[in-house]
Amino acid sequence: MSLFERARKKLTPDARKRFIFLFTLFNTMFCFLFLLLLWNTQLIEDNHQLRNSLQASEVVATEAAIQMDKLEEEIEELLRPKPTSTISPPTVAPTSTNPPPLIRSVTPNTGTIATGAITATLEGSTFASGTTVELIKEGESPIVGANVNLISPTQITCVLDLTGATMGMWSVRVINPDRQSATLPAAFRVCPGPCPCLEGYYRNEPRLP
Repeated sequence: MSLFERARKKLTPDARKRFIFLFTLFNTMFCFLFLLLLWNTQLIEDNHQLRNSLQASEVVATEAAIQMDKLEEEIEELLRPKPTSTISPPTVAPTSTNPPPLIRSVTPNTGTIATGAITATLEGSTFASGTTVELIKEGESPIVGANVNLISPTQITCVLDLTGATMGMWSVRVINPDRQSATLPAAFRVCPGPCPCLEGYYRNEPRLP
């Protein structure tokens, strides 16, 4: 006989009723607590799922808001009036009605580095007020004439500074204010110092046209 059976026989009828009541109440409370625990567990899981769903919904809503902002910006860009671009016709330099200048000779046609600045006279045609005179040589900076004086459309004078110039033959170029120009190739010789070139050493060379 089990301990429970022996204890029940020793109990009085009233005690046995109370024992059965308490045992039944205990079983009922245990079942209730177990059901409550199950319900609480399910509630926690549902709450967790709901929280995940809310977070996912927030992400979707944020992405949708970003896409809506981009769409609104694109619509505003499409509706914004575009500035009308005016294409200007290409600028055409005015064509001069004057004939281009012509250089026939330069006097003197030699100069020395030691002497420095010399006054040269150019003979030709179609010279104008504001004409520029230059000595040019390949690989060298032009020597620009100063104090250019228009004597007539066929004659001008200027000062050429030969200080530091490279020795050899230089071409003479004139540029009129209308940008028309003329060049007399190898028309001027630069010598290093006092030399026979200034004493007519080159007078037997063919005269430039």
